[in-house]
Amino acid sequence: MNIFLKFTCLLVLATSLFSCQKEKEPTPEFVIPYAYQYITDIANIEKFMKEYSMIVNTTPGNDEFNVTYKKIQNPNVDGDISIMDQPTYPVKDTVINRLGVNYKLYYISFRQGIGNKPSAVDSLFVSYKGDYLANSTEIVAPATTATTFIKPFLFENTPNPIWANFYDRVNQSTVVEGWKEIFTLFQDGIVTEGSNGQLNYSSFGAGIMFLPSYFGYYNKGKGPIPQYSPLIFSFKLIKTKYKDDDFDGILSKDEDLNGDGFFTNDDTDGDGNQNFLDTDDDGDGFVTKDEIRKPSPLLAGQGTSAYYPFNPIMDNPLTPTIDESEPKGIPDASGNGTTPTRVRRHLDKNSKPPFLTY
Repeated sequence: MNIFLKFTCLLVLATSLFSCQKEKEPTPEFVIPYAYQYITDIANIEKFMKEYSMIVNTTPGNDEFNVTYKKIQNPNVDGDISIMDQPTYPVKDTVINRLGVNYKLYYISFRQGIGNKPSAVDSLFVSYKGDYLANSTEIVAPATTATTFIKPFLFENTPNPIWANFYDRVNQSTVVEGWKEIFTLFQDGIVTEGSNGQLNYSSFGAGIMFLPSYFGYYNKGKGPIPQYSPLIFSFKLIKTKYKDDDFDGILSKDEDLNGDGFFTNDDTDGDGNQNFLDTDDDGDGFVTKDEIRKPSPLLAGQGTSAYYPFNPIMDNPLTPTIDESEPKGIPDASGNGTTPTRVRRHLDKNSKPPFLTY
């Protein structure tokens, strides 16, 4: 065997031995338990709210309720009052239990709004400013030594409103979890168009939300936002768009049957598809849209839509030339379309079309 052949055999053997070695598995990332991280998060949020004041624009218009934060330096001289202690917009909170942890979400309401209130699966037309909280070591006048305190770092600012989906069928959710908890406490406002084509906003809901990292990006982080960062959003809820995610003729907000704000536990037929994503909610073989269709032809006093609304609709007094009234909502098997506790036809597998009586 010549030298070249020996070398080739040795090379093949070495390669074979190397390829048979088990690849080293990556060390799994340690994830801080939720209960422990919450202790740190809520302490940092409260520290920020005590160390900073807020400056709120109160001039009516599209810039109304724009917010900036100011580190309190000399409260006795400057007259600054902390976010936590200022009386103009009292700090509120809501407690949300997730995975056995009772999270306190602080929020401030500058204005409640006057229009529609979104559910956790709707679309919102919003403007907002987002900050994350992190430790900052700086020399703060008049001190001459470095001081460590919690500081907000801007990561996103959208002064011009955008549409954001609480839920979509492709991406599931396009916003942080905390938005669903706080935005659903507010209502939207009024949008008008000026003579120059500019949209003007008024009477919208506006406020600030302070989110522990569980309701943000937790251990994942995002872009410039470090993992385990509490988030602060000042926001304006300009408009709400109610969605029909399964196109069955019933708005998704009306498919939260027990009214608990969750849509994953409403599955009437138990087929694994939540009602707001199920085209046949009761599993009787007839699609929901056919079960909420009115008998035709429509007669006087039976409304104008070919389909029953979820609940009866009163005529709008602001449109005297149009009658929007719908006397019945979706009826039960007996035709009762007004009793709030009725079992609507599309949720009763024993009630099947065709329905011949209005």
